[in-house]
Amino acid sequence: MKKPNIVRLSLALASLVAVTIASGQDPRPVGTVGGRLQGTWEMQITLNDCAGHVIRSFPSLIEFVAGGTVVESNAGTPQALKTPGEGVWRHTADSNYAFRFKFFTFNAQNVFTGWTIISGETTVETPIQGPQPSRSMTQTVS
Repeated sequence: MKKPNIVRLSLALASLVAVTIASGQDPRPVGTVGGRLQGTWEMQITLNDCAGHVIRSFPSLIEFVAGGTVVESNAGTPQALKTPGEGVWRHTADSNYAFRFKFFTFNAQNVFTGWTIISGETTVETPIQGPQPSRSMTQTVS
């Protein structure tokens, strides 16, 4: 009876050691490091027509997560009519990054009406050396 318990304990200990070793490795794939972009950004989104006239403006939060994922939410559309945006980002060069996210839309009767995919590029304009009260970013969305 003692041998099976020792084997189980040994297997559990080996699993714990393997998990501990694996968790010490850098999980970020190449191309998504760009540490200056990582974090939650509070932005003001302004929509313009083709002639450059402002259509409307609204606040937005976008989180660039280590490893290359994006979560986005904004006040431009009531939250009952859309899901938060979810997607990916990657470091392209220097202070430049590319991102793409998708959200689902619904009508006032909660019927699924489709989805929107937002893709764009962004540049972090100032060097960031840790937590900052505000960050500056320019972005182009297609």
